[in-house]
Amino acid sequence: GVLGGPESDDASSLGINSEYSVLQASAPTAYDSDLGSNANIVADLSASAYVDNGTLGNLTNPVGGMGSERNNLLVYHVSAGDTLSKIAANFGVSVDTLIWANKSITTGKALKVGQEVVILPVNGILYEVKSGDTVEAIASLFKIDAQRITSANKLNSVGDLAAGSQIIVPDAKPAKALAVLADESSAAPLQVLNGYYIFPAPKSSWNWGILHAHNAVDIANACGTDIYAAQEGVVVNTGDPDNWNGGYGGVVEVEHPNGTHTLYGHTEKNVVTVGTYVTQGDVIAHIGRTGNVHGPTGCHLHFEVHGARNPFVK
Repeated sequence: GVLGGPESDDASSLGINSEYSVLQASAPTAYDSDLGSNANIVADLSASAYVDNGTLGNLTNPVGGMGSERNNLLVYHVSAGDTLSKIAANFGVSVDTLIWANKSITTGKALKVGQEVVILPVNGILYEVKSGDTVEAIASLFKIDAQRITSANKLNSVGDLAAGSQIIVPDAKPAKALAVLADESSAAPLQVLNGYYIFPAPKSSWNWGILHAHNAVDIANACGTDIYAAQEGVVVNTGDPDNWNGGYGGVVEVEHPNGTHTLYGHTEKNVVTVGTYVTQGDVIAHIGRTGNVHGPTGCHLHFEVHGARNPFVK
């Protein structure tokens, strides 16, 4: 059964191709399609960061210099201590959205003070308009409502497109990343990030260490035991422990500054919410046995890594 424990799951992993050529897109989902509906766990990450009057004053605990507006986009200037995760959290967008919109950003490398970062108002991508493109055609390509493109770009009409200009396509993703998710067999080997993640539970926990579905291992301990953030980042999805959530039960997913994600499943209680910025080692949830739990593991943490090798596979 999916997520039921190491004794019955096939080894597999997720790899994300880092080449971002924009060809197609889909609405963001947190988990693989074989887990069923994610209605209870996929958060609406389309929180607005439009540069309207009053927007900048409404941001909670903003980081660094606010920058300026350019082509209806906010250009933010990096300050000392900024990370991708902090900037993403403050502006209500994902780390991936920042990376896709800024060719100057390289995952795994520190931001430079003064570096300009373009902030999209919603999760998605910047698309370069080609000759003959229409809003309807682009919307059809990316399988979204044309009105969403019109609204996101503050277009007066669906005809306001100029070849060579860039427009925001909400919830879009680069085609090559989508292709990898659709066909994991085509994915490049996962990167090895030695020392990047800490063990997400107390040292007294038992790590089964057996690689199973979704690049995961199971880590057993008593129900109620603390679960730690394996690395700093922004909480991008949570699932109520009282719900099935595709087999995860209680779940927390964190997006990290280098673009990787970690996911913590079968939780008894979550102590963070979507949008929370966490530092490495923060308590984010408690171990439980919610969702699809069976076999000898009992109370345990289902720990996934997306975009890199799981360092706790034995």
